[in-house]
Amino acid sequence: MPRRGRFEALQFVSADVGAFSLALTGRALRPYQLAAARAIVRSVLARQGRTFTVMMARQMGKNELSAQLEAYLLFLHQRAGGTIVKAAPTFKPQLVTSKLRLERVLAHLPAGSGRRQARFGYIVQLGEAAIHFLSAEESSNVVGATADLLLEIDEAQDVSEDKFAKDFRPMASTANTTTVLYGTAWSSDTMLARQRAANLRDDPSAHFEFPWTVLAALSPDYQAFVGAEIRRLGEDHPIVRTQYRLETVDAAGRLFGPDQLALLQGTHPRLASPEDEDGGLFVAGVDIAGEGEELPDVVARGRQPRKD
Repeated sequence: MPRRGRFEALQFVSADVGAFSLALTGRALRPYQLAAARAIVRSVLARQGRTFTVMMARQMGKNELSAQLEAYLLFLHQRAGGTIVKAAPTFKPQLVTSKLRLERVLAHLPAGSGRRQARFGYIVQLGEAAIHFLSAEESSNVVGATADLLLEIDEAQDVSEDKFAKDFRPMASTANTTTVLYGTAWSSDTMLARQRAANLRDDPSAHFEFPWTVLAALSPDYQAFVGAEIRRLGEDHPIVRTQYRLETVDAAGRLFGPDQLALLQGTHPRLASPEDEDGGLFVAGVDIAGEGEELPDVVARGRQPRKD
């Protein structure tokens, strides 16, 4: 098809993000990606201002979904203008990877589309529409940007809730902009987990959650890989539970899990004070440096037990 004809074909199918994505790249979004994409696009175009949570197991295509959404919205608004803001815990490598992925999608655009350009290292522009890639690191200075098309937070489980509320959430205020939080599970006190709980309570259709079994049913290769990981690590490994089954683990990142902490409690009677029978203070030690290191061990010392 002539390149000018391809542009007209894209305009023809631009009423649907799924048809647009297929016509642009030749690859259809998977059904679960498409369900989320269509719901998000409806909210964006109707200025509904909803906050979506999209949780997918690792390597299930949430970054591709995001890039396709961004390309679609930039194409629709290339003449009218508008801005998408996408944030992630780090600029390098997370936002750099997202920027490259979007640029690969936009490279499929035919003649007749708006001029594509990259600006200042963090902006990608198509005609009058643009996307700004902004770091959500605690030290980043991002106040002042406006997201009047879409606000996206990638790996939202690793973004500070205070940072989001102070610096990013206000970007959506002037246009009642739709927000999307992408990520996987971790502990129940992350921003993503809290918003997931709020959506399930107040707006269930704004939450999309796809554990590894969803793609495994479509891809034998993915099923084989994740199945091998589960056998290698074990069903209850935190990585399996959070990154593939999308279960929150409140003890994630702790040295001891719940079972180990229960064992540390013991069943013996507690001493009211160090002066009780068989008193004296116990000594607790933590080997921080590891065997063979030169750094001294940290020891909490108390009074030595009595010698009777």
